[in-house]
Amino acid sequence: MWRLTWLSGLICILAILVVGAGRVGSPPASAHIANPPASPHSMHRANPPANPRVVLYDQYNNTGIDATSSQIFGQYYEDLNDQGADDFVVPSGQTWTVSQVEVEGQYDRRGGPASSVNVYIYRNASGVPGTAISTQMEVAYTSGPTRGSFVIPIASVTLQPGTYWVSVQANQDYVPHLMWYWNNRTVKSNNPAAYRNPDDGWRRGCPGWAARAGCKNGQPGEPDQVFRLSGSFTGTPMPTITGTPPTATPTVCGNGDYEITATTGAKLVPGIDDTGNHCIDCTTLVPLPFAYRLYDQTFTEARVDSNGTLQFQGDFTTFNSRCLPDTHYD
Repeated sequence: MWRLTWLSGLICILAILVVGAGRVGSPPASAHIANPPASPHSMHRANPPANPRVVLYDQYNNTGIDATSSQIFGQYYEDLNDQGADDFVVPSGQTWTVSQVEVEGQYDRRGGPASSVNVYIYRNASGVPGTAISTQMEVAYTSGPTRGSFVIPIASVTLQPGTYWVSVQANQDYVPHLMWYWNNRTVKSNNPAAYRNPDDGWRRGCPGWAARAGCKNGQPGEPDQVFRLSGSFTGTPMPTITGTPPTATPTVCGNGDYEITATTGAKLVPGIDDTGNHCIDCTTLVPLPFAYRLYDQTFTEARVDSNGTLQFQGDFTTFNSRCLPDTHYD
């Protein structure tokens, strides 16, 4: 009897514990589930940008074979500091907000890179840059499609209808980074490109803004610069932009007999003998170690160009290849 009573009591105690254990931590039937998934209809979606960037103006095409210096040269070379510019037109009925500038350019052989760039936007003043609307100094850039080309995001500049000028200037110490050049364009749009060299260190006769073609060595056959502007606009719908993609275009020479195409990546073999050519964009007359006959003439000396040509009769300097024959080398 005692054993049965003890066993019955133990069973009762275990039953109570099991029932109690089942209640501990068990949620009530109406328990709230934390953070239920939101209804698809109530999910927040990011709004698209109000003013997506579009191409506003495009003359990134018809690249010439010459280019224009536009650079801050650094200490001891301040007299060489110069600036190129080209104009564009905001059409009637539109307001532009320019937020990016692209320029096609190139470095000297073994030159570059620029540490940063300066970007200016000017009002028009009788066909040349006038009062500055925006001056943005030491702006960071990313490389464009070719070495020496820049894609430059800028602080937004809002422009009403009218004619304006854009100028890009490389911040690049001549020692040790040599020079940067803004590529010329063979087709003229609006006014011809402008140029100035305030201290006239280049002796081009343009200390103030003037049409580049009228300056010494101004390449009048290539009247514009290669550039593109992007941003947003309001007003009349923007026409479709049909600019030529910035690819290397060969120059056809000799009535189609051969072509010249600019490339990069060539390896240079350092020389042994010093020719004495230690200048920028200049030639040096050097004696040849033997008489050299070219067609019906014999030469005992030649001019070495700092940009890489060897000339027997001419005295001309350029950093681009040119079709031959060329009157500059006569």
